[in-house]
Amino acid sequence: SSLIVERDQLQTNYSSLTAERDQLQTNYSTLTAERDQLLRELEHPCPQGWIKFNSRCYFVSKEKKTWSESRQYCRERGADLVIINNKEEQMFLTVFQTTWIGLTDSDEEGTWKWVDGTTLTTEVRAKPTLLQRETDHR
Repeated sequence: SSLIVERDQLQTNYSSLTAERDQLQTNYSTLTAERDQLLRELEHPCPQGWIKFNSRCYFVSKEKKTWSESRQYCRERGADLVIINNKEEQMFLTVFQTTWIGLTDSDEEGTWKWVDGTTLTTEVRAKPTLLQRETDHR
């Protein structure tokens, strides 16, 4: 009878240690991924004069240009007007107030598409006034 109690206690301890080991492995994997991301960011900093946000680089020009001129300026530098991917990025960009974004209805009036050809979703909506402002380059 005491052997059965001891066996049950050992099984309980084993289960507890197994769960703890699994949690430690998960924590290790998470920390390793975070470390690797930080190392990548250190290896690839933004060019001078650009702003980093969530591992992406943004350039905001002080020169007033049209949307087309701004896009050309960006493309000549291996970039493009910003495509807003989420609300967090949209909020970040509103700080600059006067910026162009990579959204256009030049192909078909009223059908808004990003510069990569994807259509505007309801998750991220730009205020129409953003389309009448200075320049923003990514």
